[in-house]
Amino acid sequence: MPVNSAFIYKVQAVDIYSSASPDSNSDLAMTFTFLDDPIVPNVTPIKGAQIVQMRNAVNIVRGIAGIGDYPFSDGALGAVKVKLLHLTQLETALNEARTSLGLTAVSYPSRTIGSKVGAAEFTLLRNGMK
Repeated sequence: MPVNSAFIYKVQAVDIYSSASPDSNSDLAMTFTFLDDPIVPNVTPIKGAQIVQMRNAVNIVRGIAGIGDYPFSDGALGAVKVKLLHLTQLETALNEARTSLGLTAVSYPSRTIGSKVGAAEFTLLRNGMK
């Protein structure tokens, strides 16, 4: 499989008599390696580079869904502090793609401005792409 790609797949079991089971539900797989994976709570610092990388991964998924790249705010994120907006845009962009692909949307916890963004939020997003 090519690096930095996404695929939708189904699984089918075959017994010793070559009888096949029905297809499983569709699932998403990526050949994308994330920085600092896994992110460890209170150990791994959250960085703009991780957001940029997740944006790239989400746009790969959006590409196979045929819906195009998401217009994320704060382009490069070099000196920009990670914000709740960056996380919510990733969540929205990923769920639009998952829904377009016939997959279940990921359920995210509700947060408000000032909420801490950390390992749990990043892990939930990453798992929605694996």
